[in-house]
Amino acid sequence: MPKDQSEIVVTLNDGKTVHCARQTTVGELLQAEDVTSDELPILGALVNNDVVSLTYPLEVDCELTPLTIADPHGWRIYRRSLAFVLAKSVADIYPGARFSIEHSLGSGLYCTFEMDGASEITEEQLAPIEQRLQEVVRANTPIKRHKISFSEAVERCKDQKQ
Repeated sequence: MPKDQSEIVVTLNDGKTVHCARQTTVGELLQAEDVTSDELPILGALVNNDVVSLTYPLEVDCELTPLTIADPHGWRIYRRSLAFVLAKSVADIYPGARFSIEHSLGSGLYCTFEMDGASEITEEQLAPIEQRLQEVVRANTPIKRHKISFSEAVERCKDQKQ
């Protein structure tokens, strides 16, 4: 008997198979199946060996492995998410500042900050950024992915003096 075409089969890393509707997100599936990972939050997943977010829609039969910070892929998701939150926090507090995350530095990130001609950040400037960062994290503000054309991305960066 043929399978319902609106339904897919997801095989979890523990071997369990789950039937769900196409377009079910990774997060919805993991929540519905009450999948947890040793008290560490699940940050994303490997879907057929591709790293995806929890908002990724499942469209075809696949294998799914949840990712936590304990996994190298999960660590990178965590770090990129923190980079977005930091950039948002700086932009919220100092909209005229130039802020850039340049490159990795050990397990951290090297960032630059420039405002009013000064290229060093002061302790007084750091405190409100840290406070805003914590507010964004506590609010569990989602990071939403939007696809735009290259030319639109260039224009947005120019408009924001990036």
